[in-house]
Amino acid sequence: MKRRCSRRTLLGMGATTFALGCRSSKSGEIVDRDSVPPPNRRSDEASTSRAPTDVVRRVRALGHEVIWLGFSTVMLKLSDGRCLLIDPWLSFSGCPIKVDDIERLDAILISHGHWQHVGDAALLHKKTNAPVIAVEEVSAWLRGHGVTAAPKVNLGGTIDVAGLRISLTKASHSSGLLESESGYISYGGDPAGFVVHLPGDVRVYHAGDTDVFSDMVLIRQRFAPQIGFLPVGDVTTMGPEGAAMAAELLGLEVAIPMHYDLPEFTGTPEAFCQCLRTRKVDTHVRILSPGEMLS
Repeated sequence: MKRRCSRRTLLGMGATTFALGCRSSKSGEIVDRDSVPPPNRRSDEASTSRAPTDVVRRVRALGHEVIWLGFSTVMLKLSDGRCLLIDPWLSFSGCPIKVDDIERLDAILISHGHWQHVGDAALLHKKTNAPVIAVEEVSAWLRGHGVTAAPKVNLGGTIDVAGLRISLTKASHSSGLLESESGYISYGGDPAGFVVHLPGDVRVYHAGDTDVFSDMVLIRQRFAPQIGFLPVGDVTTMGPEGAAMAAELLGLEVAIPMHYDLPEFTGTPEAFCQCLRTRKVDTHVRILSPGEMLS
């Protein structure tokens, strides 16, 4: 079974906002834009290789929507209407929706304290009353900034929110919370990644901001995520080569590159694909446009 790196894009906001349950009067369609030739597989993978679209077909059959909104912002919308938002930077210029477009959230997940990842969490919490899930230091800071529902949880823990299991994993990065008036940076604790356990035996891993690290093998052994959002932009996180190593360590069926769409970053999704081919990693890559869902 061949693996391929591909890019699909939504033309217009109609299909995007329909997928998100947000208001729009425009229409859109999905078109193929380009593709990258398939990577080679290791010879010892021929008999054990998983079809790359198996988990995607399962997600579609279950009616779930896995949506990248640009930078590190990810929306997970379940078939029954439950909705989670990870690293909610909706004020980012590349994000196709804004706070006013959000009508329902059941949980807001924050990987660490940097402002692009805390994003619009306080505004979204105020609007939807969704609990905000983060390590204790970030949660304590949020409780001091008007967030009334920030349950205590930390690395290694799993919490049940809106009937969904959310596990916090290690990440290799830094974390600090900027006080806008004083310029003081509060300690943000350890950065985190998330494994979200969706109904139908689907597990989505959001790496947060991170370098590749050897304990990703333990994430694979403990949670076996099939879908992973990985930063590839380099400079402040791992770049394409590190992300390719991460996909291999995690054993991902599908990898979605993120955290590359700012001018200062040098890593690209295309370079990520090339590194996977060079390493002969058995992972299917989907390059999404902001607002597009995995399909």
